[in-house]
Amino acid sequence: MLTESQTSKPFNERTIAVVEATAPIRGSIRLALVGFVIHHFLPLRFRRPSFAGLSLVAVITAVGHLGPNVITGWMHGKSMLNSLLYHLVPGLTLIGIGLGLIGICHLPIRFGARVGLVANNQPIWMLPWPNYTSRNLS
Repeated sequence: MLTESQTSKPFNERTIAVVEATAPIRGSIRLALVGFVIHHFLPLRFRRPSFAGLSLVAVITAVGHLGPNVITGWMHGKSMLNSLLYHLVPGLTLIGIGLGLIGICHLPIRFGARVGLVANNQPIWMLPWPNYTSRNLS
């Protein structure tokens, strides 16, 4: 953590928090810009698969905070496979949940049943649980 004597201007918590909060957004904007230029010059038959691949990369990098430093550190042996997987798991989990919901939408059953399955498909941690810690148990 920086102190006031280490900086050239007075210490401001809010400025540092804003800079740290916008770091994943900057990476996504760079990825979108490079993807747009590549997408523009691709032949028509490769545009849809490249957009799908770019979307998957964007989700994994934005959600898991996976950047070039993590990948190059793993490739050069400076970090273990566990640290790479630590950054991949959140994005892959989000993609898996999305694919599961899309799969439910394409089931060959009645429309009302599909709507009910999608509406009922909520993770266990989103269910309302009673707060046992605030109750006096003695």
